[in-house]
Amino acid sequence: MLIDTHCHLDAAEFDVALLTNVTRDHLEIAYNAAKEFRNSIMVESYMPGHDFRMLVVGDKLIAAARRDSPFVIGDGVRTIRELVTQINADPRRGDGH
Repeated sequence: MLIDTHCHLDAAEFDVALLTNVTRDHLEIAYNAAKEFRNSIMVESYMPGHDFRMLVVGDKLIAAARRDSPFVIGDGVRTIRELVTQINADPRRGDGH
């Protein structure tokens, strides 16, 4: 039986490993292996749909952003690196991207 779950190894704010839709036995194996490398392991239930990051201060929602998977569409001319550089130069992406 598959479990709809995500298992994250937390390294600052970035996931360094992710498992989805695994059996209970495989989840336990992965969890025990992860404990060898990290003190902070997060297991979440999986809910299909968009991924949002929200900032709540007190009882107020301050900011929300939909997190979309990164992608580029090739044009047959530029390299993937060049396409990524072009997308990252978009000022709508904010600082640090």
